[in-house]
Amino acid sequence: MLDHCETVGEPLRALVAELLASCADVNVIAFSREPLRVYGEFLFRLAPLATPPRSGSFIELAGAPSVELFLDIARAVRPEFQLNEANVRSVAGICRELDGLPLAITMAAARTKILGPNSIYAAVREDVNDLSGDSAGTFATKYADLRSATEISLCGVSARELAILSDLTVFCGSFSLSASAAVIGAAEESFHRQMESLLDKNLLLTVVRPDGELMFSMLRTTRDHLRRRRKGAGPGARSRYISYFRGLAKTAATATDEKRQQCREQLVQSREDVIQVCRMLIDLADHSRAVGTLHLLRDCSRNVLHTRDERGILDEVLRRGSLTDAERARALRLLGEIESAGDPDLAHRRVLDALAISTGLPDADEVARCHSLLGRVALVRGDLRGAEVCLSRATSSVSATKSYRHALEDLAQVHLYAHNAHMAQVLGERALRANLDAGDRPGGALSLFVLAEVAADAGEVERARELLSRALSLLSWPEDREEVIIGLELLAVVLARTSKTVEQWRQTAKVLAAIADAHHDDEHPVPSRRRERINELADKAKQVIGLSGFKEERDAGMLSTPVEVFAEALSRLLLEHDRSASSQRCHAPLTDREFEVAKLVSQGLTNREIGRELGIAEWTVVNHLRKIMKKLDCSSRVFVAKWVLDTD
Repeated sequence: MLDHCETVGEPLRALVAELLASCADVNVIAFSREPLRVYGEFLFRLAPLATPPRSGSFIELAGAPSVELFLDIARAVRPEFQLNEANVRSVAGICRELDGLPLAITMAAARTKILGPNSIYAAVREDVNDLSGDSAGTFATKYADLRSATEISLCGVSARELAILSDLTVFCGSFSLSASAAVIGAAEESFHRQMESLLDKNLLLTVVRPDGELMFSMLRTTRDHLRRRRKGAGPGARSRYISYFRGLAKTAATATDEKRQQCREQLVQSREDVIQVCRMLIDLADHSRAVGTLHLLRDCSRNVLHTRDERGILDEVLRRGSLTDAERARALRLLGEIESAGDPDLAHRRVLDALAISTGLPDADEVARCHSLLGRVALVRGDLRGAEVCLSRATSSVSATKSYRHALEDLAQVHLYAHNAHMAQVLGERALRANLDAGDRPGGALSLFVLAEVAADAGEVERARELLSRALSLLSWPEDREEVIIGLELLAVVLARTSKTVEQWRQTAKVLAAIADAHHDDEHPVPSRRRERINELADKAKQVIGLSGFKEERDAGMLSTPVEVFAEALSRLLLEHDRSASSQRCHAPLTDREFEVAKLVSQGLTNREIGRELGIAEWTVVNHLRKIMKKLDCSSRVFVAKWVLDTD
C-alpha cells in the first residue's frame, strides 16, 4: 500500500511498473491525487461525502453521511454536543459549503469545542479556506489550514492548466464541456486533453445528468482559493462568459423546437450563472445589455429566473440610470410584467409609464407589448371590459410577435370569463396556430388550456382531456414550470366537475396537492382569481374525503413531480370517461353533462341553482337546456323532468 504517490512522481511510477512486471502475484494499492499511469491500473475515485438537501425534515438532514461525520467529530471534542432542530440546518449548511470533504468537515466540527454551529456556519460562508488544522485538536492534520491543503493540491499543475482552472472559476456551479470551451476560447483537441488532465488530478469533478450527459464542477475550496490568491478569471474569460450565456438566451428566444428546448434547459440549469451575467453587465455599466438579456430570458421562458432576482436587477438598472428612453421603457414594462400577478396596481402604474415613453418612439412592437400587458393586468384585476379594450388594441397593431400571441390567449380568456364560449374558441384556435407556427411550445400549451376550458364548460370531458393531453406533450418540467401549474389547475377543475365517487375525489385531491407543492417552491405570485378557484376545490375535496384522506393524497402528490401527477390524472380521467360512456346509453341522446342538468331540473332547481351545483355559469345552463329540449323535441321543463323520471 502506497500513500501520497503524487509527491514522488516519475521515480515511483517506474518502481511500481518494474515491481508488477517482475512479481506476478503482487497487487499495489496506491493513494494519489492523480493516476500513476501504469499498465493494468484500475481507478477507484473517492468522491466527497453526500451532503444534505437544502430543505427537508430533521431525519433527512441528519441522515446525510457528511452530517454524521460532523456529529462524530463534534462529540469527540465536546461529548455533550447534540444535533437538534435548532442547529441541524446550520450543520447541514456547513457540510454543503465544504462540499462534503472529510478533511474540511473534520476541521470545522473540531471547532465546536469553543463555537456553536451557527457561528461556524457564518465563518465558513465568509471564507471556506480559513479553517485551521490546529483547531482539530486530537484530530490535528499535517496541514496548517485548509488553504494550505488546497495549495498543495495545485502542485504539479502546469501553467496552462492553472490558467484554465482560474478562468473556470467564473462559473457559479456546474458547467458543460461546450460552455467551458466557449469561456476558455481554446482549440478543441488541446483543450480536451487539458480538461482530462484536470479531471485526473481531481481538480474538476464530473456530475452525470439524468439524460446521461456529463457536467463538470469545481470544489468550492478550490474555486475560492483561486479567486482570492490568483484573482480568478481574466477579463477575456469574463467577456466570453457573458457572450456565451447571452447567446444561449438569444437562441432560446428565437430558435424553434429542439434547439430552443435545449437552450432553455441549459439556462434553467445555469440560473445562478445567468444572474451573475446580468450583475457583471451592471458593474460594467452596460445597462442596455443587462435589460436586453432579461428581455431575451422573458421571451424564451418566464421560469429561468426567480421574481426576486429579476426585480432586483431591473431596480438596480433603473436606479443607476444611463438608459435611453427605449431602454427605460423596456425596463419599466418588464417590471410591470413581473409585478402583474402579485401587485396588479403597481404593475398598472409601471406599464402606463412605459407606454407613455414608448408612444413617442418609433417602436410599434413595444407599444403593442404595453397594451398586451395592460390587458393582462386588467384581467387579473377582474376588469373584463378594460382587458378587452387593451388586448384588442394589442392584436390589431403588430402580428407574428410574442406579445400578439399572448394578447390572443388573454383575449380568449376574457371571453371565457364573460361566458362567450364561441369567441373564446375562435381566439384560442387563432392563438394556437400562431404559437405553433412560431415554434412556441409553451404558448401553444396555454392556448390549448383555453380550448380545454371551453370544452370543459360545455361538458365535453373527452375533448377537454384530449386537449390537456396534447398540451402536456408540449411542456417540459421544470423549464415550463408556470405553464404546467396552470394546466394542473385546469385539470383539477375538470376532475372536480366529473368526480362522483370518493376515489375520484382522491385523485382530484392529489392534483391539488401537486399544485400546492409547486406553488410552495415557486416565487411567481398566483393571481387571486386562480388562487380562489383552487381554494374552493380544496375545501370541497376535504368535505368529500375528509381531512385525513386529503392529507394522505397530499403526501402522495408531493412524492411525484407535477408532470407525473398530471399524466396519472389524465389516464384516470380517460378511464372514468370510458366507464361513463358505457353507461351513457341509458340516457341517450343526452351527454353526461346534459343529463346532469336535466336531472337537476327534475329536482326543481332553478338555472342559477343548477349552475352553482355544477360549478358552471347560469348562461351555460341555459345553453344546455336549449340543447336538451331540442334533442327531446319539447319546450317545457316539466316534460324534461318527466323524461328523466321515466329514464331513471
